[in-house]
Amino acid sequence: MVTQVGAISRTVQEPDNSAVATRHELAMPGTVRYVSSVTGSSSGPGTVGTPYATVDQAINESAAGDTIFVLEGHTEDITLATEFVPDVAGLKIIGLGRGARRPTITFDETTGNIPISGAGTLLENFLFTISGTKDVVIGITITGADVKLKDIELREAAATDQFVDAISISTGAARCEIDGYKFTGVVAGDATQTALLMAVALDGLVLKNLWIVGEFATAAVEGTAACTRMFMENLNLQQEGTVDPVLTIHANTTGVGVNINLGNITADDAGFLAALTASNKVQWFGLKITNAQGMHAGEEAIPAAKGWASGPAQIA
Repeated sequence: MVTQVGAISRTVQEPDNSAVATRHELAMPGTVRYVSSVTGSSSGPGTVGTPYATVDQAINESAAGDTIFVLEGHTEDITLATEFVPDVAGLKIIGLGRGARRPTITFDETTGNIPISGAGTLLENFLFTISGTKDVVIGITITGADVKLKDIELREAAATDQFVDAISISTGAARCEIDGYKFTGVVAGDATQTALLMAVALDGLVLKNLWIVGEFATAAVEGTAACTRMFMENLNLQQEGTVDPVLTIHANTTGVGVNINLGNITADDAGFLAALTASNKVQWFGLKITNAQGMHAGEEAIPAAKGWASGPAQIA
């Protein structure tokens, strides 16, 4: 049976009627299902003892408010955009384990993609990587409102195994939140444009606790459309490419940036200033830029250097 979790302890019978046991579980609403590529089966039924073999099998059996726990050591290969599809509203998909024991999702074709369309989806504690000499066009696409990514890592494997756009936040993704995103790119690679792309106007976007390093053709984080009420906190971004941009935000984006640290390998004034593209419509608290020469500046000097006549403005 699939466990309905409404109490800390409960007595359940295994699906084959072989045993009755008391389980201690997290108290949460909805139905809990489990996934493991090690011990799982395509037929489930999704208990700890008989989990599903893939995340999508569990998603297909889920309803709004349910939780999927992906067990330690789970691995999956993603070839298309139809193999890991979080399209159920309010679904929590939580990976268990730390480091190499986290659930690991490997993209092995350029067309591999995880499209998150379910409103209110939580995706937490996963490692995503690449194999097979493939440059993945987009790793994760977010179109659902109120989606949250928590403590995830995207890791490039080699100069020919890269993400073009690692994460794309797209139309419909209002109030998206990314909290805890580590991206480790490859220097001297052949593909990566950006670790995070906002190509459409978004309201209420939250970016927190980002550690992004790599060689980016456009910028580590790139916003090409005007966003409103954007909040950024603890962004640590390092550009290792010969181009200069690190953080690029549309000139009409409004919001707040707190503790933003940008670095690039440029060794000239022009490149130093090009690390940040934004405007005085974002209010900055603790903005720092550093380059390979050791040049550094904070929010006291940057507005004048960028030609922001009135300095940082209030959030609009």
